[in-house]
Amino acid sequence: MAKKKVPKKHKKNSEKSRKHAKVPSWLREIIKLKYNYHCQSCLDQFQSKVLQVHHIKPYWRGGNNNPENLCPLCANCHIVLHSEKRTKNVYNCDNVLIYDIES
Repeated sequence: MAKKKVPKKHKKNSEKSRKHAKVPSWLREIIKLKYNYHCQSCLDQFQSKVLQVHHIKPYWRGGNNNPENLCPLCANCHIVLHSEKRTKNVYNCDNVLIYDIES
């Protein structure tokens, strides 16, 4: 007797249900180059591989991967931004304040 093929279930982490949008590598490099490889929080300059691309308006809040919604942050600043609960942000990308996680 032949076994029936069971259809594969949809992945739980489909693009629509993800909390974070994956930024394509080519776009990450464009964003880093746009800001001359400077972290937009501490303003230090880094090698490309050290910088991470941050969503100014979080993906889970309706943000997207448009270049206007992305800015480079060094790993340390990116961790601090996402780990601290703050009432106000002082980070700035092209004069656009980065959204607070709690607001």
